[in-house]
Amino acid sequence: MNEAASQPENSSPGEKGNSVTLGRIIKSKGTIVVGGFIISLLLLVMTAKKINWQLVHDAFTSATWLPWLPLAVVTYLIGMLLRGLRLKQLVSTEASLTVSTASNIIAVGYATNNILPARLGEFARAGMLAERTGLPYALSLTVTFLERLLDGLTILSLFVLAIFVTPTDQWLKPAAMVAGLLFGCAIPSVLMLAFAPQLSLSLASQFSIPLGRKWHNRALALVTQVTRGLSCLRDAPTALSVLATSF
Repeated sequence: MNEAASQPENSSPGEKGNSVTLGRIIKSKGTIVVGGFIISLLLLVMTAKKINWQLVHDAFTSATWLPWLPLAVVTYLIGMLLRGLRLKQLVSTEASLTVSTASNIIAVGYATNNILPARLGEFARAGMLAERTGLPYALSLTVTFLERLLDGLTILSLFVLAIFVTPTDQWLKPAAMVAGLLFGCAIPSVLMLAFAPQLSLSLASQFSIPLGRKWHNRALALVTQVTRGLSCLRDAPTALSVLATSF
């Protein structure tokens, strides 16, 4: 009698089980991947409807494949190995990673970006890096962010150089200025986290104390992982090597 009375009248074990199962499905990685595939497929269908396939056919039939296609493949593979070497150097202070494994991680990230929308491949790349090295996910995500920042700086440098060397449209200069402003805001933050970890922890502590002990501890743990992920920049030879493999 008491056990029956203690159970809520408007809920049953079956309903609770269904809600828990639904919550797990929504939060599962598989659901995110499947949802990404569906969105990507819809976008591909929408894009395919606007493509003039006759022009595509004409371009393929009139293209000069040799020697440009093999050279493009070789250049791509060399670039992938250089990015793998850079990733190996970025995590050298925290984990041991071979160039081949690092290159595979980067290739998986690129492949996932080609399939899933919203740059979800970067998160998959960080997850695979964490799995292969045993590093915390936040640290791996920081390394991935640093890679993308270096890639962005390289592209921006080539972009600015092209503006001064070759004639360009007027809208390119404002675009370069906006990109430079974004990177100009990101770089000081990265440098502070890399070269002043104690100051970064102090600021994180001061800003997170009003949020309570739980969020304060989470903020300190996150900033600690981020500063560890940027620790390679504090070593001059490693930092120079990373810059060399980026440009």
